Amino acid sequence: MSKRWHILYHPAVEKDLASIGRSRARRVLKTIETKLGADPEKFGAPLCTGLAGLRKLRVGDIRVVYRLEKKRIEVFVVVVGRRADDAVYKAANARVDRENV
Repeated sequence: MSKRWHILYHPAVEKDLASIGRSRARRVLKTIETKLGADPEKFGAPLCTGLAGLRKLRVGDIRVVYRLEKKRIEVFVVVVGRRADDAVYKAANARVDRENV
């Protein structure tokens, strides 16, 4: 039997989801639970430079930036947002800096 990853969310992700609209938020949450809950390495891609150690998942025009804790079998979702002007990556960088994610 394959392991199931536990999903944790940064406190600000609730506001991120509200900002993208109810319909998109439901789609993103469903994708997070099904894909990242099952195999976050298979479905996400690693980020580089200032966000090395984090990964991204694309859901339409929305990006989910997350970190894996392999020993604890956890996925920590850092930020959810539109990619426009790399805003989602800037937000992830700010949250990583403040939280030492």
